[in-house]
Amino acid sequence: MARKTPKRGQSTRRMTSGAPPVVEDAKLPRMGEDEIAPVRIDGRMSLMTEAPKRDEGTRNRMAPFRPVKSPAETRMPKGGYPKQEPPKPPRQTTPAGRAAKQAKEGYVRLRVLVQNDELSVVGAKFVEGPLAPVETLHPGLAYEVMLGSRRVGAGAIVDAGVRRSFPDPQGRPGLEGHHLTEVSSYEIAVRVPAQEFSISALPKARIMLYRWRGTAAATPVAGRSLKAQLKGRVDTIATLNGIRMSLLSRQAQAELREALE
Repeated sequence: MARKTPKRGQSTRRMTSGAPPVVEDAKLPRMGEDEIAPVRIDGRMSLMTEAPKRDEGTRNRMAPFRPVKSPAETRMPKGGYPKQEPPKPPRQTTPAGRAAKQAKEGYVRLRVLVQNDELSVVGAKFVEGPLAPVETLHPGLAYEVMLGSRRVGAGAIVDAGVRRSFPDPQGRPGLEGHHLTEVSSYEIAVRVPAQEFSISALPKARIMLYRWRGTAAATPVAGRSLKAQLKGRVDTIATLNGIRMSLLSRQAQAELREALE
């Protein structure tokens, strides 16, 4: 039978069970028979003593470990620990009533119903932010709020009391252009600075609705009545002398207290 020629680089010596170990250098001792020779450091040989002395140094030394007895509070209670609950958010205290609104700049917006030449308050809301002063009035509707002889609010009202219709897209005769129709009932927004208004001042407040038939825009002067300073014809449409809470609806009373308190 022909013998197989070993491949190049393959050793013909194989380890068999119970055979002595193969050693590259037979003159070297087997591992584990001799002790490891110490290594010299700087020409000297330093060996660790079998019974070293206790270190008596005091600087840069860690304090010895001292076992501490478990405190009583760390012991398991008889009934066990309660279930863990998420932490409660911090309680935030906010000033109530009018003090909270005085901390923030704002104004009170009154919803006033105009019906049959009479005014009535139907709602109110506190609005944050400064109230822009009246700089220019144009011919048309305008309101004014007075406390005694002092004016605390005024403004123009655009497109109130008027219903507009668009021109007929087919251009039928008689339907050209916009058609304006006056209505007998509509709402207006009356704005008054919050610092100028209060529940105690409601009976003294007077709201006037004017229709100014001027020819050019005007700049009202603070402290004077609009009717006294506007040039041209100024018609008084309606006047509300005092706001009485007892005459308002429940919803209007609640909104007004919320806005003023």
